Amino acid sequence: MQPSPPTQPQPRAATIPLLAIVWLLTLTLLGGCAGLQRTAPGASSARQTRALEKTGHYRQAAQAYEELARRASTPQREDFLLRAAHAWSAAGRPAKARTVLAAVHVPPGATLLD
Repeated sequence: MQPSPPTQPQPRAATIPLLAIVWLLTLTLLGGCAGLQRTAPGASSARQTRALEKTGHYRQAAQAYEELARRASTPQREDFLLRAAHAWSAAGRPAKARTVLAAVHVPPGATLLD
């Protein structure tokens, strides 16, 4: 009986492409999931502006809300304008608050309070 030749270990290079493929597929899948977590444009800015208001920086918050309103469409525009008016009032600028309130568009027949 002849001794069988010693078995050769598989070259390590053969397993690397498989690992690379698995890694790329994982990244691709995770990249697809990240697309579902996107927030609306301006959401981060709105959060930062609310933080300014909560910490008592009313003038800066009012200015930021007005800028957000310029970039937004109805009804978000009106929400930002109302927040700006509130911030101007809290900043001790009632005349500026009234000016901002005058820019709020309320469509005819709209229910303001439920």
